[in-house]
Order: sequence, then structure tokens, then C-alpha cells
Amino acid sequence: MRTFFLLHNNRIMMRIIIIFFLVCFSVNLVISQDKKWTLSGCIDRALQENTTVNQRKFTNNVTELTLEQSKAARIPTLSGSTGQGFNFGRSLDPYTNTYIAQNVASSNFSMSSNLSLFTGFQIVNTIKKNEIDLKAGTLDLEKTKKDITLNVTLAYLQVLFAYEQVENAKSQVESTQSQVDKTHILVNAGTLPIGSLYTVEAQLATDKYTMVNAENQLSISKVNLMQLMELPVDPAFDIIRPDLANIVINAPNEIIPDSIYAKALQVQPDVASSELKVASAEANLKISKGSLYPRLSLSTGISSAYSDARSRTFDQQLKDNLSQSVRFSLSIPIFNQKQVSTSIQKSQINVYTSQLNALDTKNQLRKSIEQAYNDMIAAQHNYDAVQNQLISTETSYNDSKRKYELGMITATDYLIAKNNYSNAVSNLIKAKYNYLFMNKILDFYQGNSIEF
Repeated sequence: MRTFFLLHNNRIMMRIIIIFFLVCFSVNLVISQDKKWTLSGCIDRALQENTTVNQRKFTNNVTELTLEQSKAARIPTLSGSTGQGFNFGRSLDPYTNTYIAQNVASSNFSMSSNLSLFTGFQIVNTIKKNEIDLKAGTLDLEKTKKDITLNVTLAYLQVLFAYEQVENAKSQVESTQSQVDKTHILVNAGTLPIGSLYTVEAQLATDKYTMVNAENQLSISKVNLMQLMELPVDPAFDIIRPDLANIVINAPNEIIPDSIYAKALQVQPDVASSELKVASAEANLKISKGSLYPRLSLSTGISSAYSDARSRTFDQQLKDNLSQSVRFSLSIPIFNQKQVSTSIQKSQINVYTSQLNALDTKNQLRKSIEQAYNDMIAAQHNYDAVQNQLISTETSYNDSKRKYELGMITATDYLIAKNNYSNAVSNLIKAKYNYLFMNKILDFYQGNSIEF
């Protein structure tokens, strides 16, 4: 009986545990499905998980350690050593300089220190170079983060654009479905021929196909965003959709490329990083030239020893055998198989290369800004033109719709007007987001925060 109750209680406990885990899993699943990502949340996730960002962080950590090590080169070295020896038979006692015929155990102790007094300013220039490299690495990390922020923002906008395309496609399906229903009535009443029904039904099938494509594009846009966020693809993934109806977009006449470029030179981290890399190459050139100078160093040492062949105590022998030394060492380079001259020439070439890289960085930035600015001008003109097109096509569509329902025009004429209006709505959505893309890119170049 006792065994029965134990088994019964164990089964109840197992059921409770299973139910508990199922409930927790369900709650987590619901939370995951209900979560909608903001733009800032997407950016934070991407920056946290991006491998390039994390690699640059570790690279900067290594550079920081290298800097600390180069600073430590100004500190004297200190080392200690000890040894224990055993001699058997006839041997020379190193402490009495006499031969003895016995087994001898001996110990020695020493400490030494070395300080570089002059190295052709190589230590100073190495510290300077490592400090510059650390600053440049920090700026490279910032540039990587900015690029990721921009890419995530554009992907986020692409999802918003896809949502509006889906809504437009659904609206067209609903509109066409309404006309199919009305055409049924008009055909049954003898107002329209049966061919009109076939025509609008074919248009309904086309609109449904367009809607499916729009939904597929929305899914693709979400996948692209999730991949930028280093997030496993989740069908439940969704974003918060801000109201972009009243968003303020800078007019092109409010800014000019030259002013954008001037500001970008001050705020873009890759520009500052390229200039620092020139300074780093110049510091490395000074390090190479430092090998031409003589080197002066100071070394000191202290040592003592003990041997059991002597009758004096350990402490007494350490005092008797105590030795101290101080030495200055001067090394003058005379010929080193052209190693120094070759190193200097290579360093000089690296200076020229870094200067060209810095110039190329500025040139590419200027070209990108000019291209983005012209794209924005074109996007604004296109946006204005599409707005006017929408007004005219909407008027034509409403008139054609009225005439079609009165049997005054054919279904083909009506659908031409309807498709023109549908295309105008789709074109307006594209023009709006293209205009918005261009503005956000120019904000990026100016160092402005990208917000909605």
C-alpha cells in the first residue's frame, strides 16, 4: 500500500511539472508573438549582436593592451635568479679558488635591472603611435555602428513601405470585388453584357495576385530586417508602425551639398579615422628613423653565493660573497645590411599611402553626398509629379466608375481608369518612401539622429 501511494504521488508530481513547463512555454510564446519592435529596439539588437562590432571591440582591447605595454617600456626591468649545484670528487671551489677533494653543494643568488636611457625616441614615438591607433580604432568602431544603424533604418523603412503596398493591394481587391458584385446585378438587370462580368472577374484575379506578391515582399522585407538584427527568422516578427503621414521632410532648398559635406567632414568618424591613420604612419616613420641613433642603457646587478665546503655560516657567506655592479652600455649602429634604411623607406611609403587613403575617404564622402543630394532632388520632383498624377487619375477613376455603373462605358474602359488610379497610388507610396530614404541618408551624413 505504501508503494502504491508513492507511485501515485510521483505521477501527480510529474503531471504538475509537465503542466508547469507547458504553461511557461505558452506564456513565452505569447509574449514573443505579441512583441513588436521599435526602430530603436531593432538598432540596439543589431549593434549588440553584430559580429563585426564585437570583433572591433576586441581589436580595440588588444590595441589598448599594446599601448599599456609600450608605456611600460619606460620602466626599468627587474629580474632575479638562483641556482643550486653539486660537485663530486676533486673540484675547484669557486669561492676559495682552491682545489678540494670532497663533495660540494653550492648556491648562488642574483638580481639585475636594466633601464633604456636613450633609444632614438622610439619608446616615445611608439607610445604616441599606439595612442593614435587606439583613437582610430574607436572611430572605426563608431563608423561600423553608424553603418549598421543606417542599414537597419533603411530596412525598417522597407518593411513600412511593404506594409503600405499590402494595404493598397488589399484596397484594390476590395474595390474590384465590390465592382464584381455590382456587375452581377447590372448583368442580371440587362444593363451590362455578360462580357463585362468576365472582364472585372479577371481583374479581380489579377488584383489578388498583386496582393499575394505584396504580402510576399513584406515577408522578404521582414526577413532582411531580422537578418540585420542577427535574429532567427520568426513568422511572428513584427514592428511598430509610426504615423508617417505628417512627417517633416527637409526641402532641398533648405540645404546644399557643400554645407552637408562641410558638416560631414567634422562628424563622420571615417574621416577622422583616416586622418589619425596618417598621423600613425608618420609616428611609425619616426620609430624607423630612431634606429639610426645610438642607444644608451643602464644596467645594475647584485649577486652572492654559498658553498658547504666553507665553514662559515650561510649569512656570513652571503655577506662575504656579495657583489654589486653598475654599467652603462652604448650601442652605435654602423652597418646592419640595409635593414634600417629599408624600414625607413617602407614607412615613408606607408605615410604616402595613408595620405592617399585619407584623401580618397574625403572624395568618396563628397561624391556620396552629391549623389544622395541629387537623388533627393529627383525624388522630390517625382513625389510632386506623382501627387498631381494621383489627383487627375482619381478624378478620372471616379468619373469612369459612375459611368460604368450607368452602363455608359465598357468594363475595359472602366478598368483602364481603375488601374491608372491604382498605379498612381502605388507610385505615390514608392515616391514618398524614396524621398524619405534620401532625406534620412543626408541626415546620416550630417550626423543627425535618424528618427520618425
